[in-house]
Parts: sequence; structure tokens; C-alpha cells
Amino acid sequence: RWQPRRIRAGTHLSRDMSHIFVPSIKSGFGARLPTNMDSPGYWIASNKEGLEQLARYVNKQEWQELANGANMAHIKYAATSNGLVMGLLFGTCGICFCPLLCYGCFVDVEGKANADIEKLPVTQKLKERGIGLHFIPKTSKFDMGGMECAISAQTPAPPPVQDGGSTMQAVVPPGTAAGATFLVQMADGQQMQVTVPPGSKEGDTIAFATPPPARQNMSR
Repeated sequence: RWQPRRIRAGTHLSRDMSHIFVPSIKSGFGARLPTNMDSPGYWIASNKEGLEQLARYVNKQEWQELANGANMAHIKYAATSNGLVMGLLFGTCGICFCPLLCYGCFVDVEGKANADIEKLPVTQKLKERGIGLHFIPKTSKFDMGGMECAISAQTPAPPPVQDGGSTMQAVVPPGTAAGATFLVQMADGQQMQVTVPPGSKEGDTIAFATPPPARQNMSR
């Protein structure tokens, strides 16, 4: 069984697998995976290497779907989503930060988030092509975490990106009930408003259709 390894950027070759690490980027008090392969938003140029190499096996739509699902799963279990922890932090003007630091000692954020990521349809699709995934959450202001990908020697090139609209999956954020809306970042960096369907609740994985990309007017 593949055990995740902390590869910061680029590829590490082993006997039959290559390991690619895609770093997360800072977002508020936490961190998130970039959803746009073309414009990930890294400040350090070398951090782009992971996504550039992963693009040989995963297309832009698949990465966007995976990154959005992983980000939602992380938000669901992160300390920054815990009302008690953040209440103590803000209520004491940042003096009482012990709950924020110790949260991971009592809650297996990494394990719970990866369990949700495992259920994503895109994860199963990538697994069928020989791609293993393991998400690592932010552990400190110096370590944003990221997604570790194990690529089989038999993994084929990714399928072409669809020209028309496609279907994406996302995890319903905490505190979001059926009928409410939340925002999902698309591959082009734009945000799309998604409505939680009837019967769904926070923590559920839902599918939604994305609009086709705008076509340029070629007429003169």
C-alpha cells in the first residue's frame, strides 16, 4: 500500500510510482488548494512545479473538481470552522489560542478530510487510472500542507477537457442547509453560486452542472 510522503514540489521516482506534491496556499486563517491549474496564485515560482507535472496525468476539469472537493472537506473539519475554538480566539483578542493549536490533538482533521475526499467521484475516477491521493492539512504558518499524488507507471495521459459544460462535485459547507447557496471557485478563477438541493445537508457531496466556457466572437 502506498504511504504518503511529504514531497514539496516536483516528482520523486520510486520503483513503480512517481510522487507529486501540490502545495496549498494561504487563505484567511487556513489554507486551500488552488483550483486553477493555469493561474494557481503561488508567490513562489517553484511551487507551480507540482501542478505542472500533475497536468500530464490530470486535466484541468478533474483538478478543479478534486481541489474544490478537498477544500470543502478540509473546511468541514478544520479548527477554523469550530465555533467554540474561534469564539475563544476572537473573544480573547487572540490571547487564548491554545484551543486552536491543540485542536488537532483531539480531532483527526487529516483522516476525516481524506475519508470525505475518498468518496468524491473524481477520486474514484483517478484511482481507476492508477492515481493515489492523500490530502495534508495546514499544520503551521510555515507549512500550508497540500495534496500528495502517487502516479502509477501505467497511468495514461489525461482525457481531453470538455468544450461544453460539465458536472462537478462539492461538499456542502458547515451551516448550509437545503435551499441555501454557497460559492465554488471554477477553473477560470470565477466563482459560481451553487444551491443545496432538497434532502441534502452540510457534509454531503452534491453534484452540479457548470456552464460551458464563453466562446470568442470570431466575426470581423
